[in-house]
Amino acid sequence: MSKTITKEGYVYIGPDGGRLEHIAIAEQALGKRLPSRAQVHHVNGVRSDNANTNLVICPSGKYHKLLHTRAAAFDATGDANKRRCAYCGKYDDAENLYIWERISHHKSCKASYDKNRKLK
Repeated sequence: MSKTITKEGYVYIGPDGGRLEHIAIAEQALGKRLPSRAQVHHVNGVRSDNANTNLVICPSGKYHKLLHTRAAAFDATGDANKRRCAYCGKYDDAENLYIWERISHHKSCKASYDKNRKLK
């Protein structure tokens, strides 16, 4: 079976480009095709590492993004529950931030940003 690695680092298997290896492996483990919104997450972040133990089937893109958000917080602070302020870039406890969907920020950072933007 032929394998090709894309410029993004994913592995394609089979003839004429075929299909993504991590999806094929996840479907084999699941015993059926992935649900339409499901995505496959690489735990260690290496897109070409398609070992069963490195793959997590996420029910949606939102859940997949949450895994990345929590992993980044853990890598930065040692606490996966911290969130990053979109304005100052510092991690803090969720109760100290305003959180809207995937964006979180300190109210003071947003106020400072808005004030500086109006001055321009």
